Amino acid sequence: MSKKRNLRELRARARLALADPVLVGIAASANSPNQAHETAYLETGDAEKAKACRWLAMIKRDHGRKAFDEAVSSVGSFSPRQESTGKNEGATHMSKTTTEPEPKPKAAEKKPSIPLEHISFRAALNSAFARVRCIQKFKNDSENPVEAVYVFPLPDDASVTGCVMVIGRRKVEAELKKRDEARKEYDNAVAAGHHASLLEQQRPNIFTMNVGGIEPGESISVEITYVQRVPWQAGGGRFSIPLVVAPRFISGVPTGKQGGGWAEDTDEVPDASFITPPVAKEGVTYNADISVMFSPGFRCRLSCPSHSGIVEERVIAKAEEFELKTGDILTDRDFVLVYRSTSKAAEVAVHAGELNGESFLLANIIPPGESTPVGSDIVFVLDCSGSMNGPKI
Repeated sequence: MSKKRNLRELRARARLALADPVLVGIAASANSPNQAHETAYLETGDAEKAKACRWLAMIKRDHGRKAFDEAVSSVGSFSPRQESTGKNEGATHMSKTTTEPEPKPKAAEKKPSIPLEHISFRAALNSAFARVRCIQKFKNDSENPVEAVYVFPLPDDASVTGCVMVIGRRKVEAELKKRDEARKEYDNAVAAGHHASLLEQQRPNIFTMNVGGIEPGESISVEITYVQRVPWQAGGGRFSIPLVVAPRFISGVPTGKQGGGWAEDTDEVPDASFITPPVAKEGVTYNADISVMFSPGFRCRLSCPSHSGIVEERVIAKAEEFELKTGDILTDRDFVLVYRSTSKAAEVAVHAGELNGESFLLANIIPPGESTPVGSDIVFVLDCSGSMNGPKI
């Protein structure tokens, strides 16, 4: 059971969130303070604002919606968090539809250029899972409308939970559609002069992003959120953010080229030209920055083997929340964090949450990190006899 905190104390701690309409909207819609905390960090990349959002969500949980609304109104009148307007055209496809003047008849010029300016990653990481928000910023510096084509990696076991295209203050959310249907709607939108975005999965860890209709001098960002399970290796967790699609061997007889990659399609790999982005020996023009809010739930030693000169090795306490920021880094290798238990005894890392009025609990048993093996075996026995409830296994 969570301890009910004093309303005055909560309002004082939530002051930073009360001053931000976006954080107010997150706290109002979150199912639990933990969810508000993670969502606020993914949205802002600011640890202090994320904590304030959690306190604000606690007002709603512990004292009710009326007390929450009174706290918000005491600071100022905020509108609910803006949801996207217009027609949603696909999680693999998004197009901007508004009541503005008729679109320009001139179709966007298609070419395999990558007017990608910058990539930002914000991650909320606990001992077993991570929620990540990837923000890709595109800008057209040419004199004509362009289509940006960008091939990028994601973790093998990641599940994409959202995709949003941001044009100025306008957000257009995506919905999932069949590949052929999404491609057709995207092509029609671009040909009509609309802004449109298409996200396609080529492999479990390779995606292609098309952003069409970027006008000269215009900036557009595409935000992708995903969740992933952190693999446990060599006695610790290994969290990674892929930044490179590495060249791969393409077998078979060439059959032509449909995509903009360096390899031709073959009879064995018919989409080879879509999964082999050009390799720039001189490097790419864009950088990335990564922010991670790490709350392991157990005492551990954190290190970054991929960027040891940027992230120093350190010990994280059991109840500590540690935020690390890389600043701008080159996208020439994957970003990797490794954390291993430093406890001499087994510990339990607990993460709680709520969804649709139901409570959920994730408990991880963390093996000791500094104990000496004594050669004993651990045997788990699973009773699957007919006397158990439910159908037989």
